[in-house]
Amino acid sequence: MSRKISATEKRVYTDAARACGIKAGDYVRVLHKAEDHEAGWPNVWVDDMDDAINGVYSVTGVNPVGEVLINISGNPAHAAYSFPYFVLEKVQEQTPQRTKKREAARKKNSQFEEGDEVIVTGLD
Repeated sequence: MSRKISATEKRVYTDAARACGIKAGDYVRVLHKAEDHEAGWPNVWVDDMDDAINGVYSVTGVNPVGEVLINISGNPAHAAYSFPYFVLEKVQEQTPQRTKKREAARKKNSQFEEGDEVIVTGLD
């Protein structure tokens, strides 16, 4: 069961998140897992977020309470996860990494390798 976060904890978290300077378009590395509601973070860590640890991702936004929004799937149609600022390290711009699950699914669902040329027919 989740513990209730006090208004003071929320305010301290939000102020610290704003002060860290991470913004939409930045690239960040996910350093480690966070505990649910750790340091006033108003959210919980879900298992899918584990795949992002040690990966580099582009920040899609920062919500009003200071949670950093990151789409770890690489698919813009998928929802972004809300990460606490304190598990992130701002890095120089680079190509975001594929998550382990995404890479495994790509390999499983494709008979082709990256860079293969294909001819598509029968689209009429």
